[in-house]
Amino acid sequence: MEWVVRLLFKLILLVVAVGAVFSFVHQLFSPVEKPVVMAGPGGGRLPVPLPKGGIRAAGPGGGATNLPAPRPRTPTRGGSVNALVGDVAAAVPTHVDTSKPITDAIHDQVLYRFLDAKAQGNRLTIRVQALNQGLDRMVEIGSLPWSKTLFYNERGEAYIPQEVWIANTRANAGKTRAMLIAGVPAEIRLVYSDLPMTAGSLAFGQVALMQLDVALFSTDQAYRNAFWDPIAVSRPTFRLIGINDGPAASGVPR
Repeated sequence: MEWVVRLLFKLILLVVAVGAVFSFVHQLFSPVEKPVVMAGPGGGRLPVPLPKGGIRAAGPGGGATNLPAPRPRTPTRGGSVNALVGDVAAAVPTHVDTSKPITDAIHDQVLYRFLDAKAQGNRLTIRVQALNQGLDRMVEIGSLPWSKTLFYNERGEAYIPQEVWIANTRANAGKTRAMLIAGVPAEIRLVYSDLPMTAGSLAFGQVALMQLDVALFSTDQAYRNAFWDPIAVSRPTFRLIGINDGPAASGVPR
C-alpha cells in the first residue's frame, strides 16, 4: 500500500512540474498585448496634430516677457476656428529677447511679478509677487543647498537664498510652504546674506538671471500633508534686474 501512496505523490509532483513548464513557455512565446490609447471625448490623450503651415514664430521686438503669446487660430473648411491648434501653438516656447529686462512670468495659472531687489550692506532682499489665477493651491519654495531657486549676477556668480518667505510664512527644514488663495496676491521674499562687498557696497549691481523653483500641491494634498508628489513644478525666470541700494521694503522680517 505504501508504494501506491508514493506513486500518487510522484504523479502529483510530475503534473505540477509539467504545468509550471507549460505556463513559463506560454508566457515566453505569447505575443505581448499593447495598450490601446483612445482619442476623442472619452480619452483625448493623443496629441493634437500641428497645423500644415507650421507654428508661427514670434514677431521681432516682442520678447520683453516670457508670457505666452496669443493663440493663433486656424480656420477649418467650414469657416470655424480650430481652437485645438491654438492650444498646441500656445504650448510651444516663444522667442525671448534676452537683451531686455523680464519682470513678469506666468506658469500654471500663477502670475509672478518681480517687484524689486534692494541691498543693505552685504544683505540682498528680492521681492516677487505671486497672483494665483486658478484654484486655491499650496506652493513650496526651497532654500536648501541643492535648491533650484537661485540667481546669477552679471559676473556669472550663483547664489541661493538663506531665507525664503511667502507672505508671513518662513521656511521650515529648508522648505517654505504657504497657500495661494485664488485672486489674492502674495509676496515672496528671498533674503541673501554674506554677499561679497567692494567699498562698502555689493560687489555687483545686477540680477542677470533669477529662477524660482516652485512646487504646487492641491488643497487636498495640503490637508493631508502629502507633499511628496506635486501636481506641477514651475520655474519662472526673470532677467536683467538692477539692484537698488537702501533698506528693504517695510514688512520684511529682520
